[in-house]
Amino acid sequence: MKLLRIPIPDIVEGEIETENGTVVTKKYIKGNFLGRGGFAKCYEFKDFDTGQVFAAKIIDKTSINNMKRKDKFVNEIKIHKYLEHPGIVKFQNSFEDSTNAYIILELCKNQTLKELVKRRKRLTELEAQCYLGQLITALIYLHNCNIIHRDLKLGNLFLAKNLELKVGDFGLAAELTRRCERRNTMCGTPNYVAPEILQQKETHKEGHSFEVDIWAVGIILYILLIGKPPFESANVNTTYRKIECNSYSIPDKPKLSVEAIELIKKILVPFPEKRPSLGTILQDPFMIRNSYPMTMPLPTLFNPPSNQFLSKYIATKSNLVSKAEKRRYSWYIQRSMRLKQNRLMSRTYIATLHLFPDKSLSISKEGKINSANSLREFFQPVFVDFYMDLINRYGTGYALTNGCLGFIFNNSTTLLTNQENKYTYHTKTTNTIFTSKKCPIEIKKKYIILLFFIHWYKNIRNSPKIKFKRHIQNEIMVKKVVKTAKGLLFKLNNQSVQMCFNDMTTIVVCYKMGMFLYINQRGEIEAFEIGEVSSYSRKETLLNKLDYIVRTVKTLNSLHRHKLELFKKLKKS
Repeated sequence: MKLLRIPIPDIVEGEIETENGTVVTKKYIKGNFLGRGGFAKCYEFKDFDTGQVFAAKIIDKTSINNMKRKDKFVNEIKIHKYLEHPGIVKFQNSFEDSTNAYIILELCKNQTLKELVKRRKRLTELEAQCYLGQLITALIYLHNCNIIHRDLKLGNLFLAKNLELKVGDFGLAAELTRRCERRNTMCGTPNYVAPEILQQKETHKEGHSFEVDIWAVGIILYILLIGKPPFESANVNTTYRKIECNSYSIPDKPKLSVEAIELIKKILVPFPEKRPSLGTILQDPFMIRNSYPMTMPLPTLFNPPSNQFLSKYIATKSNLVSKAEKRRYSWYIQRSMRLKQNRLMSRTYIATLHLFPDKSLSISKEGKINSANSLREFFQPVFVDFYMDLINRYGTGYALTNGCLGFIFNNSTTLLTNQENKYTYHTKTTNTIFTSKKCPIEIKKKYIILLFFIHWYKNIRNSPKIKFKRHIQNEIMVKKVVKTAKGLLFKLNNQSVQMCFNDMTTIVVCYKMGMFLYINQRGEIEAFEIGEVSSYSRKETLLNKLDYIVRTVKTLNSLHRHKLELFKKLKKS
């Protein structure tokens, strides 16, 4: 295989097209060698102007001279270019010169999970929970974008500065035009290939889909805990036969928990339709039996986590987590369908109310929401619980915490449903109520888009049927959506403003109550009255976020004066 026969110069120049369409020349200084793949070598590239260091994937043009390889390379850039998610290696830009093509990517300084497992032999179950949670979060985003990765493996799971896991290498990724679409290409790394990919030509099956990534998740979990692939053998053909026969075993040593063994068995089944969904895996007993950190500490690059660190997360018999805590989402997932944001907000607060109606919530002196037998009706805000961002084409679909589903279109009209088979179309001047059998012709296209969002929402919730709550007379809906550099801002008609930040935190300001919610990256919710921010342990971070909301709201110039005064009080606190 030909790999960069011509030496790469120490300074590389390329023409980059900016977001506004202008073309600028960028200079990069070649740095350390990072590694190589099938058709590429990777080096550190330092931006000549800013000094920022990136990873450069460099492909010799002679290695992609046939149409198939060229299409693969173009497809990789096309897919990766628009992906924006904390769990995805960030694409910076791409260019070419007379000899090579260059893809400039975010630099992940701590290599990949492959090198980590090679050093450590195998990881603890707490580490496996942590990395699996991050991987599934990124995969849900990809699948919501109708993208199948098709080459998930330890070598393509990169570790950033603070051991944040990031999915990379989209050379074999496929973007589907419809969720029901199937692919027939034989692709992937032998130890990770799903059985339906191997069998599709022999059995004349219709192809493979998102389930091949879920199979790879099971393989990755097995390797993290055992230290080697489940179907590994001396040659590729034997490996393929073992995969087709589902011939693997779980050794007695190291001793795995029952929950870990059961989750591996649930995922590594030969029938794609019988594998659990990504959301189901997140709520599997293995994932929710104890809390786990967002990221692992840096010393775990070389040594297992200390017993003192493990004791912070693994519950003892005298300190078991409650059923309510186990039922809540351990992670909440950010950013969107169609190559931009898609945030699946944590349902911790609402799940506690709806699943356990005998319990109510109170607010402690520190501002934290706790289970109690008072104040249940004191603070139950309605806000955006899930959303799908399609602003670049249509608008934004959303699910509110009161059970209402809606879609706000770019022309400021809204289509809502909070009853089975009954819809309301809102414009600035009129409201139209109709059923699915009598949808007005002029609303038909918008109705189809809402149905598309509802179908996506059912898949995310893993529920074939939505249970609507009782009809709400005063409909609450999103009146405005604004995309900013730091996230998405929602203005609701109940005098609330919600900001979903890119770092997976959320602030919901409720004017009527004179209070606001802060949802952190773990999905834990804290409630504050105005003036209570100073009691918050990380008040500087929170104040910065509130200040950003203030500045954003001011630029909208669409809120009443008394609302702006409330924001000023928040800022002063």
